[in-house]
Amino acid sequence: MSGGVLVIGGTGYVGSALLAELRAQGYETLGIARGSAGGTRAVTSCDATDPTALRAAMHGKTYVVNAMTGPPAAILAVAQNLGAELVYRRDLRIVQLGSAAVFGQSDGCYDEHSDPQPLWWHSYGQAHLRAEQMLLQAANMRGRSLVLRIGCIYGARSPQWVDRIGRLLLAGRLGRLGRAGAGVAPLLHVTDLVHTIVR
Repeated sequence: MSGGVLVIGGTGYVGSALLAELRAQGYETLGIARGSAGGTRAVTSCDATDPTALRAAMHGKTYVVNAMTGPPAAILAVAQNLGAELVYRRDLRIVQLGSAAVFGQSDGCYDEHSDPQPLWWHSYGQAHLRAEQMLLQAANMRGRSLVLRIGCIYGARSPQWVDRIGRLLLAGRLGRLGRAGAGVAPLLHVTDLVHTIVR
């Protein structure tokens, strides 16, 4: 990568790990997060759903990694803002972290050629699919946007797939999962994800 890197969702699990790796490799970085920046100088408070605020944060950055999580309306607003920037800035490159939720209840193996079918009532999966479409259309399919559909991210202090599951197991709250716990989950270690994004 040449040029600065903006990480949206810089205080999150993936965003903070990515910022640490980029800095270790000598990249100029800026992390942004909505609300409190978590008491770190590495991350600035910025609401990426506000197009003016996002444009200001992107100034001087060639790459944007969208690692934010949040409600469907925020996912769509940020994608719309990034798509608008792609139209005006030909130098801009975006990595959008998507979600396996776009596949709904599909099982088996799927890749970039698989047909996404989010559940009609699952607004999170629907929002991620629409966000992907907005960014790929804005980039005119010329490789200026890359979508990485993420499964279950684990690693030390993973809030969703390690800490939370551990607490539920210790409390005896999971019980027998039955069909919902059968099969193979698309596990992804946070370090592998971070290295993939950097590459």
